[in-house]
Amino acid sequence: MKPFAARVLCAFAVFAVAAWSPRAAHAEPRLYPTLAPFQFMVGSWQCKSWVAATDRSASRFDAVTARYSVLRGGAALAQRAIGPDYRSLELFGYEPSSKRIVTTALADDGTRALTSSTGWAGNAITLSGKYQHSGLDIDLRDILVKFTDRRFTDTTEIRRGGRWTAVSNSDCNKR
Repeated sequence: MKPFAARVLCAFAVFAVAAWSPRAAHAEPRLYPTLAPFQFMVGSWQCKSWVAATDRSASRFDAVTARYSVLRGGAALAQRAIGPDYRSLELFGYEPSSKRIVTTALADDGTRALTSSTGWAGNAITLSGKYQHSGLDIDLRDILVKFTDRRFTDTTEIRRGGRWTAVSNSDCNKR
């Protein structure tokens, strides 16, 4: 074999091995720059969650599994959460006209939350909006705090009588 052909063949073999390495096989899709601060969330998470008492139930602690996936080639992030008695889906996107991160969350009990934020402030983001269920519109804020690429918390609060009250908190660790 000629030296040039051998170098080309060797370079191709190195490229093929690198392309099939476990690291390359598990490369995660990337979010657009406007959503890049959420990239650490892509993957599977196990969350210890506290949910406040309602008129029909007592406060409880749940083990929740959450899966975050990149959608639409990086234009959106989807969260699918599964708890002992519920499922939910949340979509994170970016609205260029308002220059805001926007979310829509839907739960299997018919609740919907619409929130938005101007972005991350250090290691935290506060998404504010409305919680909608059975004809009610309640002020809501969702506070995400990133501790490491493998741990974050998510606290949800609603406004009651002019005061913010925590209704759930999740402490999540990457699997």
